[in-house]
Amino acid sequence: MKNKANIGSFAPDTNVIPVVDNYMDSFWTVPYFPDGFPQPTADTTPYYLYMTVGSEDPWNIQGTLHYRDVLNDMGVKNQTDLVEDYGHDADFWRQCFYNYLTKLFK
Repeated sequence: MKNKANIGSFAPDTNVIPVVDNYMDSFWTVPYFPDGFPQPTADTTPYYLYMTVGSEDPWNIQGTLHYRDVLNDMGVKNQTDLVEDYGHDADFWRQCFYNYLTKLFK
């Protein structure tokens, strides 16, 4: 059975996988996948993977761009947007939902 899905992550949390020097000496230093993202198979690679972060986000820019680079190196197609002049707030997420849902339901 295939478990493919669409995934949207708006300002993804840091340290899902190890990210250099992010929030050292805090709760956020314990990555969920300490060895990195699991290698997806043909059955588990998402149909569409969308990540986005605002250029004024005080916490998640480094992690989001790192995830993009790692996923690209793994051959996982993704769309990652750095949105100018948005922070980590409801205005940003409202725009993210609109953009993500627009892509899904063309």
